[in-house]
Amino acid sequence: MQNRAYSPRPARAPGRNASPPRRRRRPPQRTRLPLMIVLLIVAGVLIYFLRAAFIIGLGTPKYYNVSVNGVSLKGYTRQEAQAVFDNLLSNWNSRSYTLTYGDHSWTFTAADFDASLSVDDLLDNAWNLGHVGSLSSRCRVIQDMKKNEYAFTSQMQINEEKVDAFIAGIQAVTDKEAVDAQVVVDVDAPKLITQSSDGSQLDVKKTRETIESLLLTGEGDTALTVEILTPAVSSDEVSGGLNLLASYSTDMSSSSSRRYENVRLALSNFDGMAVYN
Repeated sequence: MQNRAYSPRPARAPGRNASPPRRRRRPPQRTRLPLMIVLLIVAGVLIYFLRAAFIIGLGTPKYYNVSVNGVSLKGYTRQEAQAVFDNLLSNWNSRSYTLTYGDHSWTFTAADFDASLSVDDLLDNAWNLGHVGSLSSRCRVIQDMKKNEYAFTSQMQINEEKVDAFIAGIQAVTDKEAVDAQVVVDVDAPKLITQSSDGSQLDVKKTRETIESLLLTGEGDTALTVEILTPAVSSDEVSGGLNLLASYSTDMSSSSSRRYENVRLALSNFDGMAVYN
């Protein structure tokens, strides 16, 4: 059996022939660029959705800046708005409105004119604004509604004949013709015989609009609009003095009854006419 002796291998001097430490490899530049693009896209999408959420609002969906028949629904939920109009419509037929003119007044209700209206479709249409459509279109509509209120008005069904009869009853009180002052030619100057008086006429178109507005929204000017009609010849003008501008006479002693009638008809066309110089 052979004995072998081994001598230890001499230690290497530090820094000599030592393997250099491995360096972490950097990803190629072409790999980093797509990663940055992806991050920017994700950030942009996140910002877009955060902004949209801020515009649309969080929590229970509610109406934006809209009104139906003059009632603002801003801040109401769909159920709250329905409850508001259910309550309004339940009292609608029995609610009375009064129009006035001087000491006179006229009262009416929706039932008097067989009036009816439906608001369910309008509530749905008002709700769809800002709640239906693409995210971008919803945001555009909501942003616009921050500046402008969107108003919806019902198309009311009403019995026109009953409205006409009601207005005719008002006209029986408000309407009267103007009366001219009667003047006759005296020896020295024209002479006032009867006083003039003003007339009046109801604004029928505005009255009808007022009735419909009151029924739809409860708002409107209840004082009737009545136009004052002035006479063609007023007492004030006659009292201020009239001057004879011209005169004409004709002999009627031998005239027939037919000529008398013709002269009377001719003179009646300008009897009492005011001539301004």
